[in-house]
Amino acid sequence: MASTSVTSPTGSVRSTSTQPDYNSPNLKIVVRFRNIGNAPILKQPVFKIATSQRIITLTKFLRAKLDCKDSDTLFLYVGTAFAPAPDETLGNLARSFCVDNSLVFYYSMAPAWG
Repeated sequence: MASTSVTSPTGSVRSTSTQPDYNSPNLKIVVRFRNIGNAPILKQPVFKIATSQRIITLTKFLRAKLDCKDSDTLFLYVGTAFAPAPDETLGNLARSFCVDNSLVFYYSMAPAWG
């Protein structure tokens, strides 16, 4: 996490922590996967993944973990909000949707939210 110094009107200096730099290529965040409907449940649903990774890479990773065939459909959602674009980075999503250094993705084999 980045930190900044704040000087109060009385002249005392205190340090405040701010949001991590999600653009840092070395930063990893916790990614949690949750299944929806009839999608298989992952044995290990929590991973640490670099914020520089793109959604397309995350989708391929999830397909491999689920043993999906090429013909199987897989839908990925950020929280219960929306389906991210394949070229979106985890860092960009983390800036808006990360809570406690954790980003939650829901996955399904059929469309769940539009």
